[in-house]
Amino acid sequence: GSAAFLNEAVNQLADAYLERKQAELGKRIPHDEYPQELQKVRMVLADRNVFGVDLNPVAVELAEVSLWLNAIYGEPTEDKDGNPLPLKPARVPWFGYQLFAGNSLIGARRQVYRPTSLVKGAKPVWYEEPPRKVTVAEARKSSEIWHFLLPDSGMADYTDKDAKKLYPEDFERIKKWRKAFIAPLAQHEVARLQQLSAKVEELWAEDTQALARDRARTEDPLDVWPHKSDRLEEPSQLSRAQKEAIRRQNLLNEDGDLATPFRRLKLVMDYWCALWFWPITASSSLPSREAWWMEVGAILEGNVVDIAPQISLDLMPISEAPQLLVPEVQSSFEGFEIQPPLQQAADQPNLHDKFGQLRIKKLREHFPRVLIVEAIAANRRFMHWELCFADVLVQRGGFDLVLGNPPWLKVEWNEAGVLGEFNPLFALRKFSATELTRERELAFASHTGLQVAWTAELEEAEGMQNSLNAVQNYPLLAGMKANLYKCFMPLAWRLNSKQGVTGLLHPEGPYDDPKGGALREVVYGRLRRHFQFVNELLLFAEVDNHTRYSINIYGGLRESP
Repeated sequence: GSAAFLNEAVNQLADAYLERKQAELGKRIPHDEYPQELQKVRMVLADRNVFGVDLNPVAVELAEVSLWLNAIYGEPTEDKDGNPLPLKPARVPWFGYQLFAGNSLIGARRQVYRPTSLVKGAKPVWYEEPPRKVTVAEARKSSEIWHFLLPDSGMADYTDKDAKKLYPEDFERIKKWRKAFIAPLAQHEVARLQQLSAKVEELWAEDTQALARDRARTEDPLDVWPHKSDRLEEPSQLSRAQKEAIRRQNLLNEDGDLATPFRRLKLVMDYWCALWFWPITASSSLPSREAWWMEVGAILEGNVVDIAPQISLDLMPISEAPQLLVPEVQSSFEGFEIQPPLQQAADQPNLHDKFGQLRIKKLREHFPRVLIVEAIAANRRFMHWELCFADVLVQRGGFDLVLGNPPWLKVEWNEAGVLGEFNPLFALRKFSATELTRERELAFASHTGLQVAWTAELEEAEGMQNSLNAVQNYPLLAGMKANLYKCFMPLAWRLNSKQGVTGLLHPEGPYDDPKGGALREVVYGRLRRHFQFVNELLLFAEVDNHTRYSINIYGGLRESP
């Protein structure tokens, strides 16, 4: 939102730092200097240690302004005797690598599946169990496959009966597509995904190093009490424009077209997320599994490798069938022998510019589905935490403090809200099923664009439900009704470092949900403090005054609560 939580955290941490540092050294800051030293600490914390994500891009802009106003730091203009000092520009925090607009709950993660869960006869199959988290201590094994290279039974799994009546052919096509999409993998398919997983790891390492390097380049030197700079002159600080230029060259490259490691990985992760929200009316453009992997491979490697025994021309958006070469293939994995060869096109589509750099524009030209993926991603704003904050989450192992008031909102399809915007009667009256069907049809016929808006809202609601209810995404919530605040709990724990602390304000549902045993078991292992309230004073005006909620402080998982 307006960064109220972040500003309060910055202020309290700044106070705590100076109080503890004075106690540690047995020194006190002179009273007249304290406000200046405090503001300097706020500036450093805001500039280097604060991170945030919000679904609304405008809220992110407001958060930047709010933090900027709270943490702006100016050097004294006079010495203790009142003599003027040389004027120096004010220091203001810059959040180019720290604040993002995105859906915190929907995105790819640093998690992998073992190959034995992918093949025929595996029990359970991969999408029926959670993937393993990759950490610095427990790196990815060469045989393991990133979860976002694998399909899931919840992808494009629309079930609304009214939508099915509107789009019967699309529903039938999606049903057949999903059955084929989640079939067990052949051994040569697993081998290909192991190749792609190695490439993902390589690009992720490049992105992490680049992000750490550029973050260091854009941080202004600023000492906090009791440190005093012994430099003869202050190093020149970069302007905001210079910092933005550094960011555009790498994280968000300036021309929006150069396929940097970040852009490649984001596009691959967006592709995986987009399959959960694929438009019903675009069912004919859903990729076969082989086409998806071929396109993902082109994004990651910059060339086309086909893993099917024969190339299907309708899956390859190039004019002629290419000749085939056989690259080197991993010969086995965990006891499985690889027989069928992988096939690489000799007559490659040109995906690079004259300097040999992979271009997003070229990928769009040769693979039209990339445009659909980008459109879905722009609309749904997928957030890939370990990619956007790679140096903190991958190198450091996580955030030290995660806090917030996550939305108390059930994820459910409410067509009355959509239809009510065009005709308030849908929101005000309770129609019977027959009446609703008749009135909906009349509304679709009389309001241009209503059916499209209705369908888009349905796709978002059911796509969110399927993603949040998927075992691989939120295993602790299996069987529970999806409520956004519950999803934020395991997300926050996943983002924490080993010694990290999470503070969340949320309702009491996790403690009394009859289907919440798995979540409760972890909650009690992490819970450090629990402060329970009743909304009698209506601090939350939209919440009933009998509603109980709590402030919950979580730490690392313990064997005993």
